[in-house]
Amino acid sequence: AKACTSWVSAVGLAKLLPTVAEKFQEYSAKINGEGKKEALEWCLGLFNQEIDVNDAMCSGAAHFASVGLGDKTTEARKPGGALVDAVVDKYGADKVLALTSSLSNDLKSALEAHLSRGRPTLGFKAAGAAVMAANAIKS
Repeated sequence: AKACTSWVSAVGLAKLLPTVAEKFQEYSAKINGEGKKEALEWCLGLFNQEIDVNDAMCSGAAHFASVGLGDKTTEARKPGGALVDAVVDKYGADKVLALTSSLSNDLKSALEAHLSRGRPTLGFKAAGAAVMAANAIKS
């Protein structure tokens, strides 16, 4: 991770992340759950430090996250979910889906499944807020 962080400092996250994400996918079968967790947390930490994100950063981070989301281990899925949530917070779900349309079907499916899981929760929160607002108006 230190070497990759040094590369990010030298060339920038936008240039490095797409390539690192491709290699993470390529070698993921050889990386254990703990290693994937560390890699995803490393990526999340760097991504969260970025203020002005661009398409390359977001697509690279979402690609990286989708490898974690599609993994069989909870160790990798949890930080994969946290990473994609961070990307969506900065860029929006629709844009993330558009940027990741070229990913393999299994990675796209994992990403879409994670994103769709979050939507009903938001709907319930909004419905609850509407009920509370309506009740406040009545009283």
